[in-house]
Amino acid sequence: MHDDYACRPHASTKSGKRARFDPVPRSLQANGHPAHRPESWSGILNDLARSEDTPLVVVDSEALRRNCKRFRALLPGVTLLYAMKALPDTRVTDVLGEYVDGFDAASLGEIESLLDRGVEADRIEFNNPVKSPVQIEAAASLGITRFACQSAAEVHKIDKHAPSAEIMIRVRADDSTSQVPLSSKFGTRPQEVRQLAELAGRTSLQTRGLAFHVGSQASDPNLWRSAIEMCVGLLRMSSTVFRDPISINIGGGFPVPYLPSEPRLEHIAVPIFEAVSRNPGFQFVAEPGRFLVADAASILASVIGIESRNGRNWAFLDIGHFQAFVGASRYPYFPYTPYVLNRHGEGLSTQASGNQKHVEYTLTGPSCDSFDIIAPSIRLPEKLSVGDHLVFPNAGAYTIAYGSSFNGFPVPRVLCTD
Repeated sequence: MHDDYACRPHASTKSGKRARFDPVPRSLQANGHPAHRPESWSGILNDLARSEDTPLVVVDSEALRRNCKRFRALLPGVTLLYAMKALPDTRVTDVLGEYVDGFDAASLGEIESLLDRGVEADRIEFNNPVKSPVQIEAAASLGITRFACQSAAEVHKIDKHAPSAEIMIRVRADDSTSQVPLSSKFGTRPQEVRQLAELAGRTSLQTRGLAFHVGSQASDPNLWRSAIEMCVGLLRMSSTVFRDPISINIGGGFPVPYLPSEPRLEHIAVPIFEAVSRNPGFQFVAEPGRFLVADAASILASVIGIESRNGRNWAFLDIGHFQAFVGASRYPYFPYTPYVLNRHGEGLSTQASGNQKHVEYTLTGPSCDSFDIIAPSIRLPEKLSVGDHLVFPNAGAYTIAYGSSFNGFPVPRVLCTD
């Protein structure tokens, strides 16, 4: 690891110079609790708080690499694609590009971003199952050859605008226990797969296999096992209309333990690997996004206001719902556990410890919109004050990817370790 932190082009520091840091050991934990790394990660964040304007998203490149290695160790032989929609920052894709087999793109913009960074077209799959004719044709002209589909209309579009392309049929899977189900919008019904594959067989397209997604933050490993068995059965019944090598894309959805009670990949991977191992005749592909980036980044924000409103404590931050926390509203709980960074670089947990008295706060953003609530109730030190810095660990996935510059407040800059 090098001893400097690289900013995006034109990123400014308070001193006008590029921030530099001594090398530190990497020991980010999956649960992101600051007590495990007060002298490394929290110390680095404290240095950044002194030298950089907030808000920031700080990405640990070594954590990105570690997550790729961990995934491969638990699911060996599964082709690994990064679903870049989770965190589409170019520095992140640069790091991951050396450790993944390819990329799952959902739009022409994501494809062009990857190509601009030197990613080869044959490492990119256009896996949005419904695309505009313009984007299909443009992607094909850039060398993209594999597309997802889930309907007869999509088959005809791809055949017209990307003739001779390879397609993967997205099939609906059980996502009933996932925190973010997807099946209402995506996937053809299993009983329609053969008809769709036969239709594609009468075109110029090459049907390479099936794809599914069990929803995001899926906690039941049997969802993947059941979906794999379903796909294997469908492919065997319709083997003559699929071209070798036949692939099964098992999607993403691998959970990140934002809370200690949530499962880790070590638990989820066992039945998945068993199902994969029982079917050696197929090429298996996975496209995680959240799992690879969530615990590799922290959001660093500043307190800009403290008020008591109707008997409740309010903390105003320089980042809000619209810039980074839209995705948090999809969950039944606030998925991040912020802590206060004190003046000595130590992480002060949200939980009361020692003589630190903690009270309930409503966290809100800087915009002139009453909907700009980050978290309605969260425990922080009673003596929180303007100028203090808050750290949101495990904040790499679906934070700034959803962000907007509403009300003139920009999406946070990204700093990434070299």
